[in-house]
Amino acid sequence: TPRPPPRWPELFAELREQRRPAVSNLFDGSSERNIVAVYVPVVRENAVRFVLTVELRAGTFGELLRSQKFAPEMIAALQDRDATIIARTQGEAERVGRKVQNPSPGPEGWVRGRVFEGTEAYVAFATAPLSGWRVVITAPVTAVEAPLRRGAWQLMLGAAVASALAAGLAFVFGRRIADAVGGLVRIARAVERG
Repeated sequence: TPRPPPRWPELFAELREQRRPAVSNLFDGSSERNIVAVYVPVVRENAVRFVLTVELRAGTFGELLRSQKFAPEMIAALQDRDATIIARTQGEAERVGRKVQNPSPGPEGWVRGRVFEGTEAYVAFATAPLSGWRVVITAPVTAVEAPLRRGAWQLMLGAAVASALAAGLAFVFGRRIADAVGGLVRIARAVERG
């Protein structure tokens, strides 16, 4: 189903009032699918006289995301104000244009959830103030928690080694002290017998 173009009247009213650039949500143009438009008002004599418009393919944003060199197990995505996926570092062909079901509320934050592929992941997100678009980065729970688990195991192993070392030293020094006390006891008995 083709996505409709942006709400033209509201968008142009916003351009006239705020006199700053605006960005559309993802839509299908007359000749190409999955595009966004950037609108820049031209202000003359304190009024918006013209609006410059450029349409960008969603794939352009995918290329930009992939150029950031995220770790292979991580997925970065860009969503519009309606939580429609504009670009994604993995599975872009299947996911662009799909709405995210139950997006996390708020302008920024993180949650633990599942990605489209069904993998349990930590999801961090932030919303850009000018466009209202959201950048989402997901990392599998296993990838995030593996260093923590490895550190915990190393800590436990270190504690076990330290405990064994302490027990060995206590045995050695305890034996020496016991031998010394035994020697003192023999001397004390000898003194007592006269």
